[in-house]
Amino acid sequence: MKAYAYQNRVVGTAASVIDFLGRIILCGIRRGGPIEKRGVRRVLVIKLDHLGDCFLMTPLLENLQKIFQGVVVDVLCQETAAPLFRGNPFIREIITFNYWRAHRGMHPEGFGRLMYIIRAHRDNYDMVIDARGEPIAALASYLLRARYRIGFQKEEIGSFFYTHAIDWNWHDHETDKYRHLLAALGLIVHEWRPKLYLSEEEKTATKKFLPAGDFVAFGMGSGAKYKQYPPERFAEVWNEEIRNDLSVILFGGRGEEWEVEAFEKMASRNVIDFVGKLTIRETYDILGHAKLFLGNDSLLAHFAGALGMPTIDLANGAVNMNRWRPLGPRSVIITGRKEGHKCLMGDEYPCPNMQAISTHDIQKAWETLCGGSPTIL
Repeated sequence: MKAYAYQNRVVGTAASVIDFLGRIILCGIRRGGPIEKRGVRRVLVIKLDHLGDCFLMTPLLENLQKIFQGVVVDVLCQETAAPLFRGNPFIREIITFNYWRAHRGMHPEGFGRLMYIIRAHRDNYDMVIDARGEPIAALASYLLRARYRIGFQKEEIGSFFYTHAIDWNWHDHETDKYRHLLAALGLIVHEWRPKLYLSEEEKTATKKFLPAGDFVAFGMGSGAKYKQYPPERFAEVWNEEIRNDLSVILFGGRGEEWEVEAFEKMASRNVIDFVGKLTIRETYDILGHAKLFLGNDSLLAHFAGALGMPTIDLANGAVNMNRWRPLGPRSVIITGRKEGHKCLMGDEYPCPNMQAISTHDIQKAWETLCGGSPTIL
């Protein structure tokens, strides 16, 4: 029986009934079977998801080109995620839709806007890939009338809309599901390296933001309160750093300026505030020059891990960090879990789980990642 993520038993039961009825109603559609690769010329990848999830998916786009020769790939994503795909040589067009479940700071758009997109692109694609496993995306793939509709038989309803439903263990790393999808299409991928494609003009423009000396990067935001380590504790770690010539750059988005104020009240020296002042793409480029990244589980942590730099990711112990850990050989995850605390993963701040992370553990990780040198007192 399919396992659902719905915590409410009534909702889970209703979901299983809907899936069962959906399979009966759509019993006439083609399911499974071989895919004629020569007939796949146009593919739409739907990724109505948060920023970190979209970034981790980016290698999928390149690998589709290896499977389907001469294929044209479009992406349907949130407006906030579009910069992650801009400049990608494996994409023709980026279509945006601010999905009401994951719009993050943008005005959510309704079903009418989605239907407008579907009507404008109906019959345009040979294959639609739902790269999340999302009910509304599964429905959209069906309404677009693509011959092949591929998605993940995950923890939510709607897989009956697919012609090919990919099984995966959602306790594995998030990127493993894309490997499963590519394997189902005949390509085995061992390395997974998410990246943004920056132009030379962009790289030149960001040089003006770089400090003269070495710096480390702190990411105190997370997009959700329950994943935030108190900025005062970040300041405690920074104050223990013994290299006086080292600077710290604070990265983050708009709305996270309050964390800077809390940090600066305690931080002793050499603080550069870039919170809310950079684009996603500028942040990615500048972050690549840092000596170390310390931050909450967020897009920035995934940037740092993928860029191969020493990365310390602070995470709520209630979250499945095997699934969401940053990629990269020099990434360390420190999780906090307060005994007896039942985290509902809402907007509780400060969350007892995050408060349970000790600055001593962070300092030890910092020292280890810096080659065992006494960087931390």
